[in-house]
Amino acid sequence: MRNSIDIHCHILPGLDDGAETLEDAIRMARVAAGSGVSHVVCTPHCSASDRNLPSRIERIRRCVDALGGELGRLGIPLTLHAGMELLCDGGLARALERGEVLTLAGSRCLLIEFRFDVRVAAIERAAAEVKRAGYVPVLAHPERYPVVWETPECMEIWASEGYLLQLDKDSVLGRFGRRCASVSRWALSRGLVFAIASDAHGTRGRTPEMRAVWSAIEREFGPALRRRLMDNGMSVLRDFG
Repeated sequence: MRNSIDIHCHILPGLDDGAETLEDAIRMARVAAGSGVSHVVCTPHCSASDRNLPSRIERIRRCVDALGGELGRLGIPLTLHAGMELLCDGGLARALERGEVLTLAGSRCLLIEFRFDVRVAAIERAAAEVKRAGYVPVLAHPERYPVVWETPECMEIWASEGYLLQLDKDSVLGRFGRRCASVSRWALSRGLVFAIASDAHGTRGRTPEMRAVWSAIEREFGPALRRRLMDNGMSVLRDFG
């Protein structure tokens, strides 16, 4: 299962609640590479209402370059790409208008998240706004929102609108509880899911190890779905070209 990508990972040291130190980031990189991941999009938390988004984006780019250089020096076979996980709050329209966003690996895909008490209408408004601005909305871990547990059918509507659904691997594996696992299986069985990502924050708990989830998906849904999900992730690097 080599040559796969993790499009959502908090591996950059000191930028959010993910890796705290360079040593933590290197350990995460070793785990990712050891589980067959060849590319990681670094997606630290960002808020659309942050007035310092331009400087934060520049800091993310610098950190990606620095960590990537260190991994190369250590011989860890992992290519890093810049991105962000953008919290859609009151500043979304302004950030989009000014282009103050960092898409996944330079593609048109913008990874967006919401507070966990979000309602369906707010998700749909934000995703539509992102799409109108010329980006492809990638909804981070929709299976973890209680509103989606109540009405999982909303994911069918989002997929039909061209919004890409990214599930967290720990949801699929049941580590976030029964409801997340159930909704994840429901979406996977209907072909609604674009990608599975680690959403890793360290080497304990939410880790960048991906082999277990790919094995679980192949076992329950077959190798074709596993291959399609992996190929979908890699297509981000080509911007679907």
